[in-house]
Amino acid sequence: MMLDSPGPTLAPAPPCPTKVFNDPVHGHIELDDVCVQVMDTPQFQRLRSLKQMGVSCFVFPGATHTRFEHSLGVCHLAGELIDHLRKRQPELAISDNDAKCVRIAALCHDLGHGPFSHLFDNGFLKAVVPGSLWQHEQGSEDMLDYLVADNPVDISPSELRFIKDLIHGEPRSDYPQARKLYLFDIVANKRNSVDVDKFDYIQRDCLHMGLKLSLDAGRLIKFARVIDNQICYHQKEAMNLCELFHTRYSLFKRVYTHKVSTAIEYMVTDALILANDHLNIAGRINSMPTYVHLTDLVLNEIECSTAPALEPARSIILRLRRRDLYRLADQVILPVDLHDYIDDTVISAEIIAKYQDEPPGSKLHFTKDELIVQRLVLSFAMKDKHPLDTIRFYRKYNNVDSFLIPKDQISEFIPNKCEEVVIRIYSKDYDKTPAMQKAFRHLLAELNHTLELDSGLRGTEEELAPTRSNSISQASITDNEDSDDQDHDIHNGHEPSSKMQATFDAAGSPAGRSAVSARSTLAHSSNDPQSQVVTSRFATATPTADSPNNPFLVRPASLEQARPASKPRASLPPPRSLRSSTSQQHDPKPAQSQSQSARTTRDRAQTATSPKRIVENVALSLPDDLSLHESPNKRQRLSNRRKSGI
Repeated sequence: MMLDSPGPTLAPAPPCPTKVFNDPVHGHIELDDVCVQVMDTPQFQRLRSLKQMGVSCFVFPGATHTRFEHSLGVCHLAGELIDHLRKRQPELAISDNDAKCVRIAALCHDLGHGPFSHLFDNGFLKAVVPGSLWQHEQGSEDMLDYLVADNPVDISPSELRFIKDLIHGEPRSDYPQARKLYLFDIVANKRNSVDVDKFDYIQRDCLHMGLKLSLDAGRLIKFARVIDNQICYHQKEAMNLCELFHTRYSLFKRVYTHKVSTAIEYMVTDALILANDHLNIAGRINSMPTYVHLTDLVLNEIECSTAPALEPARSIILRLRRRDLYRLADQVILPVDLHDYIDDTVISAEIIAKYQDEPPGSKLHFTKDELIVQRLVLSFAMKDKHPLDTIRFYRKYNNVDSFLIPKDQISEFIPNKCEEVVIRIYSKDYDKTPAMQKAFRHLLAELNHTLELDSGLRGTEEELAPTRSNSISQASITDNEDSDDQDHDIHNGHEPSSKMQATFDAAGSPAGRSAVSARSTLAHSSNDPQSQVVTSRFATATPTADSPNNPFLVRPASLEQARPASKPRASLPPPRSLRSSTSQQHDPKPAQSQSQSARTTRDRAQTATSPKRIVENVALSLPDDLSLHESPNKRQRLSNRRKSGI
């Protein structure tokens, strides 16, 4: 019996050419030929001029990485995940075409971002085009259409439709790949927000910010598995997923919505609004050949222009260059039960302006246009829900069934409240910031009274001085380290600290210090509303629970009270040479000779009456709310020397 001869042996397909990139996050990564074709286009190279973290680079010097390298990283992780699923679960029948489209979608998911990241669509467009629903995802799809039409890339119309739906996060029509819903979880996961986009930007942003990271995204990829058409994870990875969303929240809280970064965002937004009529910035989203040239460099375009119409925008950019920034006046975190009650009809710029004490025409009187009210909402990426409520897991010995894990079975530290709402008040005029803070706190006090709140709404920012310059004589105050000046800490990538600073008169005499303290006390006890605000930084050195200077205590102007007097320190013990003979009898030290004892007594008496020791004794007897110009360490050494009788 003769067997049918086999047909001709087909040669294996030649391997697709790849290109290797050295990425600071993922090391050496390889991208195939089609991805390289997409990269080598003007539409994709535009991402080199879009910073990943927007204006954060003005606060954190290391945040200068761009969406170009982020897109490469997301493409790499998407390829790692799709290759893992193909290897571990061949029954899924993931084709080469599926893998190709997933990689391209990951590579192109941020093509539509405008200048300075989310500032463009969430801030600028909503201001100049009220009711606009345009988002950068729509821009990414439009830019991808333009890229394919304008360049010789190997992407068919059917593949293009699939790639755009992968960027969107869910299928919008019926085609073969639309049945593989797990593929839509890889780049933009709308089920539980666990996707390779977050894996990359969290790791990349932490790296460039110099922050330590305990998230292991590579481990999540290794333990991913498709069950019931959904990507699931091993149950032991529950805490790793918790870390993913906690790190994301921490980045938003500490970096992305940093109070100075947000102030700069408002400045850039105002500059773009003022330049919009002349440059037609908003209209460019309707024409991709024009939009492709709109990047972060638009600020340079405005700055270099000599057009008179752009002068207002240039003045704002000049303020930014000189660090004359908008300023956070105050902020309050709303209780959960007030999230729906307190909205822009309860707290708005117009309402806050009505609570100010400054009369019209006063230098400190402000209008609603000089005030910005921000309603900041932070979450774990799913509004008020925790993503763990929708992530499915599998067990080691049963990887065909998926299940949900209750949060209390993972950890008691996982919060049930997953949304935080913060009301922030920003001032466009530095000198009027204290008046805005005071008006805002009057409004909060009335809300506390009206709503009968037990805990109360309290502004959390430090109470501000009335103006940029103190009312106390400049001869007794130095502004070399102005506590209201944010520049020093901002240029070093740190949040501005609240440094209490006060120096004394040139002689540093107790009389000079007493005079300053007296003027500060009078300012507190005055019934004049204008003097209710602290006029001396000495008064803010040690705020107490009963002090009207306490930034966590909200009181209307009519309830301000005089600040209680500072409690003096306990009296210091006399020098050993003046102690009674009774105390010397109990001295455990051995007795000295008469001549040596006399000599020691004479030396100590001379030291105690020396000018240096007198100054030290007076300094140690100062009240707690006054501090020496010496450092705390030096004061401690003086105290130790005084107690030991040296």
